[in-house]
Amino acid sequence: MTNTCDLGLAARWALALSFASLALSGCKGNAQPPTPPATEVSVIEVKPGPVTVYDEYVAQTQAPDTIEIRSQVTGLLERQAFADGSRVMKGDVLYRADPNHLGLPRWHYSSGLLRSD
Repeated sequence: MTNTCDLGLAARWALALSFASLALSGCKGNAQPPTPPATEVSVIEVKPGPVTVYDEYVAQTQAPDTIEIRSQVTGLLERQAFADGSRVMKGDVLYRADPNHLGLPRWHYSSGLLRSD
């Protein structure tokens, strides 16, 4: 029984050594890969002459001053009295409100306290 174990162990060692020798025999230290062919490039002759220079930039713009418009009364707007992006000055009429829906008591309409521009 011990002879068959020793024989199997010897066969394993012989097989392992044969694989190792095959692997090591495939490695050659002097082997170099073949050199690739030269790459073709295009050549342009440079000549002095006028050149147009274009300036292109990527940017974002922002207004220097921004305002927030808040209503001081409740109601419906009849129209917008300015164009989008136009310059407005202090005191300019921006919106015209519907006087029937301003939420004021009826006596305000007739007393002249409500200014209509």
